[in-house]
Amino acid sequence: MIDWRDRTRVDEIHVRMVDPHNLDIDRGELEHLILSDCSISYGYETDTRVSAKLVTEGCNYIPGSWLRIIHKSGDYQKELGTFVVIDDPSWDYKGGLKIYSYELQSVLWTLQKDLVLGHLSIGAGAYALDVIKRICNTCGRAYVFNNPNNYRYSAAKVYEACDSYLTDTFDICSTSTNRLDVDGHGRITVSQYFAPSQIEPSWDVVDVDPRTLLLSSGISGSSNAHEVPSRAIVVYTNGDSEIIAAADRTSDSPLSAAQRGYTIAEKYQVSDLSPATQAGAQALAQDNLSRNVVTTQLDASFLYFPCVPGETMYLTLGGVKKKYLIKTIDPVSLKNPMTIKTTLKEVT
Repeated sequence: MIDWRDRTRVDEIHVRMVDPHNLDIDRGELEHLILSDCSISYGYETDTRVSAKLVTEGCNYIPGSWLRIIHKSGDYQKELGTFVVIDDPSWDYKGGLKIYSYELQSVLWTLQKDLVLGHLSIGAGAYALDVIKRICNTCGRAYVFNNPNNYRYSAAKVYEACDSYLTDTFDICSTSTNRLDVDGHGRITVSQYFAPSQIEPSWDVVDVDPRTLLLSSGISGSSNAHEVPSRAIVVYTNGDSEIIAAADRTSDSPLSAAQRGYTIAEKYQVSDLSPATQAGAQALAQDNLSRNVVTTQLDASFLYFPCVPGETMYLTLGGVKKKYLIKTIDPVSLKNPMTIKTTLKEVT
């Protein structure tokens, strides 16, 4: 088992060229990587989830190949991502050598660029996973289901003509309470969505641990407290009928107008309200206000460890231990020793 806290470990990066129609077919190694200029970016809320940049001296790239980035350290090996080369490699001439740059995107990018020919229709009684299978097969994409919810539609649904396949797939996953992602082998993945508060932390990092994963480059933090509304307004319209209701923070709240000296109001225009009464609108306004909470984010750098956005971790700073969602990993530096820069969102 690899010791991720060992700062003397040796990290190796290899890039394999693979067949986009069969991700198990290896076409050979992409040679002469300049690892100091290579990186990967992961984002929990990014549409394509992961992207990368590679740089090489010279170019033995086989056109049409996808590129798979593999991390090795001792007996450990992991596929960090399998990517589409989204443009012909660009190059600069330096010191008598051509230096090539490759812009890479995940397989979800291919769904984003592909459009449904006509309308995507889902019949009443259809299962969400069957529709996702149909989309993946139509687009020629490999997929893996990791214990997802198999939602069944009670009524038919028709998407707008010529939507991107990715837009429709995201909506299907949202409806079925699933998470759309991609794995290191280049396969689309669908798994049950869990709120960050439900996810057990995978890592426990303490700042004063002599073998801490946390790097000494420092940590910065921010919050959205200045943006959180002190008043929520609901406006319900039905023909000529209109109901308006508002809810305010209590005066002892630091987010209230009484404490701030001014009001930050947010309007919610609704066309469906139950019950369609003043009391119903008031309850919805209070609910919307309570959903707006202060969130704290940290930017922190670590010695590389195998984490992905969507996981949670414990981080202890100055003796205070808190739980965080790993929101982004941008970038993963691929030079030895590998490091990561993360954005962490406090889980409350």
